[in-house]
Amino acid sequence: MTQQGKNELTAIRRDLVRQIEEVRRIANDLRDNHQGIGSADCAMKLHSVREKLERANRLLNNLDTKTLVPDLSSFKLPF
Repeated sequence: MTQQGKNELTAIRRDLVRQIEEVRRIANDLRDNHQGIGSADCAMKLHSVREKLERANRLLNNLDTKTLVPDLSSFKLPF
């Protein structure tokens, strides 16, 4: 993998972590500070989204960059 590719992957990882934290904050706020119909369900859905983002982050963190090829157009996430 080129240095540019490594830099892009690092940027993607950082952005993904920020998104995970933002979804976590929103879900916790909905659960803790908003009472009403659907707020608990919405919070649970957001937690589900966060879990999927965390899984994607783990996959990115476990990539062996030495075996990656330049064209990832056929790559599909396993979820």
